[in-house]
Amino acid sequence: MKCISHLRTFSGHDPRPVKINVSAPFHTSILQPAVGAVHNALQNMKLSLPPQIPIISNVTAREFSNDRKQFEMLVEQQAVRRVKWYESMMYLNDRCGVRRWLGIGPGNVSRNLIGRELGMEKVWGLTTIKELDEVLEMLTSDILVRAE
Repeated sequence: MKCISHLRTFSGHDPRPVKINVSAPFHTSILQPAVGAVHNALQNMKLSLPPQIPIISNVTAREFSNDRKQFEMLVEQQAVRRVKWYESMMYLNDRCGVRRWLGIGPGNVSRNLIGRELGMEKVWGLTTIKELDEVLEMLTSDILVRAE
């Protein structure tokens, strides 16, 4: 118990294990057989590198490079390696200057995590397809208005 108290005090994270209701054992060695299937699928895809917008890898918590082999390896490894979620959020916040955050998915987990980890008070949470469509429509119309 003393160790957990120190972790909470010094790292700001809550180290308690939490059971998550998921459909598959993602990000564990149990999915190693899937790496081959992902590799085969990537071989048959035409990839546009670099991506039109920066994409952060779950494996490195950094942007994907222009190197196709590295891109393929990182995508293959996403199924079996630990997600560097916190490191990715800190990279986007500190190094990329991201200041607007959207939590997309059922419930408010991603919104709450971003708010707590980055100290953000206002994080948009989109929990339904309708909400996502509305925000995308607003963003698209705003972009079009600015471009004209």
